[in-house]
Amino acid sequence: MISAGFYKKNGFFTGCTVTGHAGYDDAGKDIVCAAVTSAVQMAANGLTELSGTPCESRAENGTVAVTLQGAPNEKTELLFQSLLLQLRLIEEGYPETIGIKLVEV
Repeated sequence: MISAGFYKKNGFFTGCTVTGHAGYDDAGKDIVCAAVTSAVQMAANGLTELSGTPCESRAENGTVAVTLQGAPNEKTELLFQSLLLQLRLIEEGYPETIGIKLVEV
């Protein structure tokens, strides 16, 4: 199962971590993993390259983590909300493959 954690501070997203394998199909053939990977990469690229807020993005051992290093802004909120929406839509279609948590830090 894929686990996605979204972190908020004072009502604003400050980061997210996505880890695991959906288990919908074999590695390399798993459409759920492909969809999640694409959504996470798009959001991470937008946050690090387009948001205007310094971010740290790490991808290692099947885990992607993005953490804001500066103050959240409208762009960072939109990108995190878009990623959360996309993952929730995937979760609706494939409920046994992904779990999402919102955490106040």
